[in-house]
Amino acid sequence: MTQAQQKTAPLTKKSDTKPAEVEVKCPSVDEVVISYDASANEGAMTATAVMALKEICSKACITSVRVTSTARSAKDQARIMYDMIEAKGVAFVKNLYAANGDKVVDAYSDSKKKKLSADDTKQAMFDKINEVGPSNVSKHVVSDDGNICVFDVAPSSISNAEAKKRFVKEVKAHSTVSRFLEPPADPAYHLEITN
Repeated sequence: MTQAQQKTAPLTKKSDTKPAEVEVKCPSVDEVVISYDASANEGAMTATAVMALKEICSKACITSVRVTSTARSAKDQARIMYDMIEAKGVAFVKNLYAANGDKVVDAYSDSKKKKLSADDTKQAMFDKINEVGPSNVSKHVVSDDGNICVFDVAPSSISNAEAKKRFVKEVKAHSTVSRFLEPPADPAYHLEITN
C-alpha cells in the first residue's frame, strides 16, 4: 500500500473487532468411544476402569481413544514377550524391561541356545516369570483378586499435543487412578485403576 492509500483506507469499526466466542462441546461420558487393539483383551477391562477412562476423556474433550494392552496372565506375558523378541530382537525387548524382565529375555536366549521348541521356550520364560514374580516383570500381569485394572492407551489415538496435555491432566486428577506412566517412561499411557 502507498502512503496515500493508507490515509484513505476505511478503518474497521470498533464493534467489528470483538472476539468471536466459539462453543466447544466436549463429548458426554456416553459419547466417548473406546476401541481395542486385537492383542488387548477387552474382557479384562472392569466396569470401573471403562467408566474412569470415559470420564477422563469426556473432561479432556477427547471423543475416542484406543486401548492397546490390558491385564494379562503370566502365560500371556511369556507369549507376548516371546513374540516381541521374535519380531524385534533381544536387545529391543531388553530395552523395554527392567532387570526382572531381562531375566525372562535371558531365559529365551538360553532356550534358543539349547535349540528348544517354541513351546518349550515359552514354558521356560513362563517359569522365569513366576520365579521372579509376575508383577516384577510387567505391571500388566496382575493377581486375580480384581483390585486393580491395568491398561495402556495409545498416545497416537489422541489427536494433538493440546489434547494429550488435557488427557494427562485429567488422568492425574481422577480419583480411581492409582498409578500412571506416560512417555518417555512408558511407550504408552499406562493406567492402573483401583476397582
